[in-house]
Amino acid sequence: MIIKRTINLLTKSKKINSEIINPLHVLKKVNNLDIVLLDDFLDKYLTDISNFIDRHTDTQIKGLFDIDRNDDDVINKFLARELSLKCLYYDDEGNGDYNVAEDYIFDILDDHDNSTTNYSIILAVDSSLREDFKTKKVKKYMSKKSSKQRKKIKERYSYNNPFHRIHGFIITQDKPCVCKTDKILALTVICASPFSSFADIKAVGTYLICFFILYCKIFKYKYAILEVANDEADMPEYNINDDIYNQDSLEEKTVAQLKVILNELDLPVSGKKQILIDRILDSEENNDNCNKSYENRMLEEHDLNDNNLNNHGYGGISYHKGRDRQRNLYCNFYEKYGFRENSNINKYWRCFSDDPYPSMVLKLNDISLQCLVSNFLERKWTSRPSDYCIKYTKNVKISDKC
Repeated sequence: MIIKRTINLLTKSKKINSEIINPLHVLKKVNNLDIVLLDDFLDKYLTDISNFIDRHTDTQIKGLFDIDRNDDDVINKFLARELSLKCLYYDDEGNGDYNVAEDYIFDILDDHDNSTTNYSIILAVDSSLREDFKTKKVKKYMSKKSSKQRKKIKERYSYNNPFHRIHGFIITQDKPCVCKTDKILALTVICASPFSSFADIKAVGTYLICFFILYCKIFKYKYAILEVANDEADMPEYNINDDIYNQDSLEEKTVAQLKVILNELDLPVSGKKQILIDRILDSEENNDNCNKSYENRMLEEHDLNDNNLNNHGYGGISYHKGRDRQRNLYCNFYEKYGFRENSNINKYWRCFSDDPYPSMVLKLNDISLQCLVSNFLERKWTSRPSDYCIKYTKNVKISDKC
């Protein structure tokens, strides 16, 4: 897991060593944001968060989350909702949608409270004393709106909601792969608020991925990996596995009985009941699957034969639709920073779900620290774009340090 000491080590110095400028120090001058752990943010702004939640009535909380104010999950529910808003994006027609759902974030937050989790949640935070992040541009934009719209915009750019201090975040996962034991760190989520750049808080996504890549390089990970999620690629809901345990039978057991099973499987026993159930089911699903071919595993787990693999499998029709939909992110962000697609991550390493999202890897042993720093400071590419991306990229300049 990423800890506070390693964040300070990476972000506080002007140089990585006596020769190499720290790109994080340079990028911070663009947005004046601090990189902090989620727990440190919650500790610092706990009073403000409590006051923000208290401003919601019992009816509002019930309507938002279908829970009571005193429910143990209330802070995580608010946090998941606010973080998902950082993942909001707008298409060319101006329609808003979410790259990451709040339910997905809540499940990770729930697991994050478990001391054995492999997830780290890192935030880009405005720690200044100012009360909002409105600029002249925002105020001019507000002046053209109705009073109701002005009120909404004012709230959007106000730090009366302490979660607005978070302008972006990443979630990483150590040991993400079922069938690959090398030292790997997965970037499972990266989001930057669409409203930050409008208020001249620039390069938030670049700042966060710079931190992620430098962290992986300096702390000697072999691979940094990610997948390009989208709305087009998914697996049909079908499973014919005859597991020893199933969801219904495990839900009937007590927590003590579940812990007995976990002890037998040599798995962690901490966490809420659903976490224990998921851990058992994951263990059963992953058992003996690493030596099977991708095609045989897809047939057993999802009833995908050669015909529907062409539609739903990795490299199939829905995969291509999803990659095309996220072409700009795939080519002009991830590939620019050195990531290249490798289907083995999804098909054989089994690092993510079976959904056929494009899986990408940065081979850290093949790229120098000087190259990575040049990549961020000079805005140059680490290598030539892939054959897929070459026709969608412009003014590509390769760093002479790569």
